[in-house]
Amino acid sequence: HYGVAPSRFLPHPGHIKMDTLTLFGTNGDAIMVTGEGFLDVHNIHAGSTGNQAFYGGSGIIGGYCVHGDGLADIYVDSGFCHSNRSSDSNNWFSNVTKVSNVRGVSPVGFIETPFNHERGTIGFDGNSAVPKVNVTYKAYGTDVSLFATTGTAGPIHLHDSNGILLTEHGMISGHISLPVGMSLTFPTEILEGVLKVTGS
Repeated sequence: HYGVAPSRFLPHPGHIKMDTLTLFGTNGDAIMVTGEGFLDVHNIHAGSTGNQAFYGGSGIIGGYCVHGDGLADIYVDSGFCHSNRSSDSNNWFSNVTKVSNVRGVSPVGFIETPFNHERGTIGFDGNSAVPKVNVTYKAYGTDVSLFATTGTAGPIHLHDSNGILLTEHGMISGHISLPVGMSLTFPTEILEGVLKVTGS
């Protein structure tokens, strides 16, 4: 079911693929996803920069470009997005597994608060600049790179997408890349400012 923005999708456990969506002119979310399943959105055009004239208003999105309830596995690839929800484009998607190649958002760049302790994620939907000890953080929303600002940071434990331990007590020297789905754990405290996180 989809139509004029805002659109609401209620996927049953299964897979929905959407291609070439144009959604604008709402104070709410452009797309709200509820329920379980998989949603692939290709070539989204949500919102405007405010310089275009549309019937009834500026065409700007006031909420999220894509907002999931946390039950569906959502991937968004290519297109354009702009929201007045926040000046930080990292906050234009919520509960979205991966966003890539979306103008206005990609590349994500520096993520000020990449760690979400409650959800165990690193990337979008973060709420802290520093990780907690022994919490496993899965890359979420974007592939991330971690940079050590003091030469090295760690130790860290890296896990694949199935949670299998790949390295134990590794150190971040320079940077490491963590694709969506892979995870890491910090067995010792990492002080604020020692790590910088960027998204792709």
